[in-house]
Amino acid sequence: MINSFRWQDIIACMLAVTVILFAAHFVDQPLALLLQAYDQQHPGRLLIFKDLTDLGKSHWYLVPTGVVALFCFGMAKVVKNDPQRQARLRKIAFTMAFIFACIAVSGILVELLKMLFGRARPSLLDGEGIFECAIS
Repeated sequence: MINSFRWQDIIACMLAVTVILFAAHFVDQPLALLLQAYDQQHPGRLLIFKDLTDLGKSHWYLVPTGVVALFCFGMAKVVKNDPQRQARLRKIAFTMAFIFACIAVSGILVELLKMLFGRARPSLLDGEGIFECAIS
């Protein structure tokens, strides 16, 4: 049912929010300071996290999906004498455009939320000792 009300779902959401708030308040800063000290004592051992961060950057996904979508939209206009091929190209183009839009819209929303909640970046903790979450 679409309108079904389940207490288990409400309790699970409340528990998840509680765990997230607990971790943000009691675990986040001590863990950041611990990893900062570890990185200073053992330089280079945490470089894997920088590589993982690069994998999460959106340009790896936005550029190829945008290029493929534009290419397929253009080819669908060119291939007018073959309706089957034109339909396949449009399907690929719309799929790539959908993936592009999902990544771009979610990225924009996250950036807006970051500005709203004002979470300081780890570089500010390293350089200036700033570690806060101030709602703007």
